[in-house]
Amino acid sequence: MTSRGFLLVCALTCGCNKGSGPPAEPTDLVFQGSADAPALDALVAIPADPSAADAPIIDSPPSDTILPANPPPRFAWHLPAAAPPASVEAGALSGAGYYLVFSDDDTSQLFRVFTTETSYTPDASAWATISAAGTWTALTVDVATFADDRIAPDGGPFVGTPILFCVGQP
Repeated sequence: MTSRGFLLVCALTCGCNKGSGPPAEPTDLVFQGSADAPALDALVAIPADPSAADAPIIDSPPSDTILPANPPPRFAWHLPAAAPPASVEAGALSGAGYYLVFSDDDTSQLFRVFTTETSYTPDASAWATISAAGTWTALTVDVATFADDRIAPDGGPFVGTPILFCVGQP
């Protein structure tokens, strides 16, 4: 099936209409694992490098997928090379931190997650926010390696290739 055909099938079967739907609401942000606000501030202050060698790879769900409305799916990713495990010493993050951005086709941020984990399953409220766009949604994962809430030398941030998904009707 061609890309255009796939988009038409999704629009007809799951309610995703490219370019339609209400404008995105202000973004929400969730911290998970050992992630903290000072490390996130350091990450977003620097443009992410799309370096394929260091960028996160999203494992699931696959791109161009129609996801069920319920239950919320598990989003998972990995790094091409082993990352130092995250830890918190004296309240500061050291190790890998992942910044997930769910956005609509107008690139409006719908929902954000900053985590030290390599997977994220939205709770009901987060999934309602993400799926309310009624259109194709992109997930982008950035990564940086931290030392005491600061990005370590050669620690990024690096941005992976985004995936696209559509949420089916209940």
